[in-house]
Amino acid sequence: MNLPKFSVQNPIAANLLMVAILAGGTYFWMTMVREFFPPLEPEKLFISVAYPGASPLEVEKNVTKPIEEEVKNLSNIEKITSRILEGATSVELSLSPGANRNKILNDVRAAVDRLKPRLPKDAQDPEISEQRPFVPVIAVVLFGNVSENSLKTEAKRLKDYLTSFPDISEIHIAGVRRKEIWIEVPPKSLAKHHLSFAEMAKAIERSNLDLPGGQISTPLGNIRIRTKGEKNLAYQLENIIVQAGPKGENLRLLSLAKVRQTFEDKVEKGRFQKKRAAILTIFKTPEQDALRIAKIVKNYVKQHPPLHGGAISLAYITDLSRFIQQRLELMTRNAKMGLILVLASLALFLHWRLAFWVAMGIPVSFMGTFIVMHLMGESINLISLFALIVVLGMIVDDAIVVGENVYTKMEQGLPPKNAAIHGALEVVLPVCAATLTTIAAFAPLLFVEGRIGTLMGILPKIVIAALLVSLLEAFLILPAHLGHIPNPSHKPQKKSQSNPWKKIIQPLQQIKFYLLQHLLPQTFTKILSLTLKWRYVTLALSLAFSLLVLGLVASQKVPFVFVQKMDSENISINLEMSVGTPVEITEATIKKMENIISRFPEVKHIFSVVGSTFTRGGRKSAADPATVGQINLELYPGPQRQAKKQRNSQQLILDMRAAMAHLPQVKNIQFHAAHGGPGGEDIQILVQSENLHTLVQAVEFVRQTIQKYDAISNVEDNMNMGKRELHFSLKEKGHFLGLTTNELASQIRYALHGVEVQKLQREDEEVQVRLLLPKNNKHHLKHLLLLPIKTPNGELVPLQEVAEIQSVRGYGALYRIDGKRAYTIIAEVNENKGNVAQITEDLVKKLSIVPQKFPGVSLQFEGKRKETKKSLASLKTGFLAALLLIYCILAVLFRSYIHPVIIMLVIPYSFIGSILGHYLMGFPFTIISMIGCVALAGIVVNDSLILVDFINRLRRKSTNLHHAILQGAQSRLRPILLTSITTILGLAPLMLEKSFQAQFLIPMAISLVFGLSLATILVLILIPAFYHILEDLLATWNWIWNGKWCYQEIHEEIKNET
Repeated sequence: MNLPKFSVQNPIAANLLMVAILAGGTYFWMTMVREFFPPLEPEKLFISVAYPGASPLEVEKNVTKPIEEEVKNLSNIEKITSRILEGATSVELSLSPGANRNKILNDVRAAVDRLKPRLPKDAQDPEISEQRPFVPVIAVVLFGNVSENSLKTEAKRLKDYLTSFPDISEIHIAGVRRKEIWIEVPPKSLAKHHLSFAEMAKAIERSNLDLPGGQISTPLGNIRIRTKGEKNLAYQLENIIVQAGPKGENLRLLSLAKVRQTFEDKVEKGRFQKKRAAILTIFKTPEQDALRIAKIVKNYVKQHPPLHGGAISLAYITDLSRFIQQRLELMTRNAKMGLILVLASLALFLHWRLAFWVAMGIPVSFMGTFIVMHLMGESINLISLFALIVVLGMIVDDAIVVGENVYTKMEQGLPPKNAAIHGALEVVLPVCAATLTTIAAFAPLLFVEGRIGTLMGILPKIVIAALLVSLLEAFLILPAHLGHIPNPSHKPQKKSQSNPWKKIIQPLQQIKFYLLQHLLPQTFTKILSLTLKWRYVTLALSLAFSLLVLGLVASQKVPFVFVQKMDSENISINLEMSVGTPVEITEATIKKMENIISRFPEVKHIFSVVGSTFTRGGRKSAADPATVGQINLELYPGPQRQAKKQRNSQQLILDMRAAMAHLPQVKNIQFHAAHGGPGGEDIQILVQSENLHTLVQAVEFVRQTIQKYDAISNVEDNMNMGKRELHFSLKEKGHFLGLTTNELASQIRYALHGVEVQKLQREDEEVQVRLLLPKNNKHHLKHLLLLPIKTPNGELVPLQEVAEIQSVRGYGALYRIDGKRAYTIIAEVNENKGNVAQITEDLVKKLSIVPQKFPGVSLQFEGKRKETKKSLASLKTGFLAALLLIYCILAVLFRSYIHPVIIMLVIPYSFIGSILGHYLMGFPFTIISMIGCVALAGIVVNDSLILVDFINRLRRKSTNLHHAILQGAQSRLRPILLTSITTILGLAPLMLEKSFQAQFLIPMAISLVFGLSLATILVLILIPAFYHILEDLLATWNWIWNGKWCYQEIHEEIKNET
């Protein structure tokens, strides 16, 4: 179908299509979900089991291993990661990409059902959950000098209010504990009344129930009957009858135990700005919009006065939505600036009417792309916006070539409609081929593996969609508008009235005409003639220049890093005190650290928590929560700190570490700046072995080896030796009385850990009722030894008579990966002192002795090394596939095996430009830079494609070789410069951006801008020289073969081929 002809003859259809695209795209742009990054994590399932009171080793043996055995042979499960704590385990199943999640979920449920009969009787039923892709958006802090109960009540009210909005569905509360009712019974009371913990638990559970009693019929209707026994308050539970005597006397709970309302036995206290605090973190799902969520929260905080009679203040912190907003503004600002520069360049080279309709292809292509994005289920995020900026200058290339050729036809005298049809048809093949080569370069990026591939996968989708929409616009919409442009050769009969602007514009037009029509072509012709005359010298100089630039990489003047670290606006500080430190000392140390931090003017907010800590890999299990804490800092925005000449996040960490170096009783302080983006840890080593003792030794050896590097800091591992444990074993008397190890363990576990006897549902929350020993009985061994143990015949005997007790060091947490015990070591590299890749490779060599030194131990390097290998391997394969695809497209177009090679010679030179750009801009070469280079391959061949095509056309007209090359290069000078300049100017504002938000993507912009800039110059200078050199070689071959030096025979050969 002749699309240009249809467009010119049916302008109404073309206009309606344009309006529909603009309207639809605008609607989808306004309604699409806005987020920071597209989701990165693979789909996961979790199997969680609680085994109260059991040590990690018991949990591993009796719960974790059986689960792993049941699920390891299920299909489409890539990795099994188990985390084992005291009294609980969680088994994480990572699913294969594209797997049927519902089928796997059903398979896992069936496996768990098979497993249940083999689990210990004290273990709770396994819970299966799916990974919910929640992303934190913003947090609200409630803080003040009030009780924990008041803080929790207000936090719960705020949560209920916020979740009433349809845009908010998930809120987590931290810094306060869950309410519980404790029934504390001393061992003496149990012995006196001849009761065991299990008997008391059953008695309480039986007495505290609401039971249905059916219904009775009455003249007024049916009436339900319920037996009311449930008590919801602590004082009500005191009257529960535990034991009824033979003479009617009742033993009530009040006589045996102390019942009190309290909070769970968990050391966790939140602090904000040095006051007691609770924090509500608001999350979003993939379907929810982060900016709308943040707006609701901010409005609430701004409009509501302090709570609880003014004693509780409100503040919002860690507003991650501001990054999305800033990136939207950044990308929109750069897009606007790029659009202005593109329009200016079009107006400079083309007639203003033509420039206007060519530029209309930009909004049409963008709006069409938004429609495609909606159909693909994509969102507005940093990568999708960057993709639009990348393609900004490229989507007008088709329209430029079509429009420029149509205008040339008009200048030659064709009527506008005929010129629009014939001008568009004449360039259909080269324009389509140019678009296909660009698509061929971007398509392999769809298959880049690793987190980088997942993150950047949206970029080629959007670029390809925009290019296809722009191609459609260039041949289906643009000709309809170009067909109605006045013919430039037409001279008006009457002189127009005097125009005051004419006196200003006319001199500018004369300057423009002189520069573009005389000075530029003449200068270019002189330079090109010189390079053609000295073409072999030109080739030698270009090779020498390339080797010089490559030396920048070899000498580490342009170092390679996987992902460049950026300034951060969030710093976390993990505190670990010496073993046995009371929680009061830990809290006091946190306060001292807060006082030190408050002296740094770069810090905006301080939020701390005592009793838990999070590492870069997630929550870290502490053997004794009383000895750990964390402080989270929110810094002022980077540009604001830069304007005041304040410190960046890395400088702050160095200064804070020095200021906190002499705090007493501190075992370790870890600092971490949240840089954002993908890439993994600088150094991450997985150490595996089934022998736990050998594994611990190997981890310590690896850790010590890593710490010897000056460039390495923040060395962490998830190995936790845990607190001391009391191991009980049956004495002969215990065996004689009929006790078993399981029975003894259960009774001790009930007493020490407590037993949940009931869950009471109150209006606002679920409250656990726990039966347990008083704290003074659990914390003193002499009281514990008197714990009454009930034998099978009903006799009660003290624990010390039936069991031997041994104190040993236990394990706070165990980890298993794919059925093997494993610990992970992570560390950061200071890029000012060393290169991550070089240090990692050096570590690989030094740690190669580990398997020999510690038999049964294996090492795996994860983190950036693994991600780099995975991404580079797939990127290399993709690049080779792109080159092959581009070659095939060009070979088919030119019907030649040789001419595509000439065209593609510009690709390596564009890479040279990219490397030079990184050197000049002071940026390291990253994986993002390499992705830019792969994309660059498809862009740079477009100009050389059109140039070689025109040279061949002139040669088919029997033009002299030298003259054909000169004339072809001259005729393509304007469109080649214009297509390159539009792409370069579209990306230039982003490349020069100084904000924190743009740093992650600037390397790709540098690759594209500098690579295309150098390639454009080389296309106009080197490609003609290479073309001539190739003809020299073919003529030489003809002379050797036929004894005749002649370009004419080669010309005829080309003529026949093409």
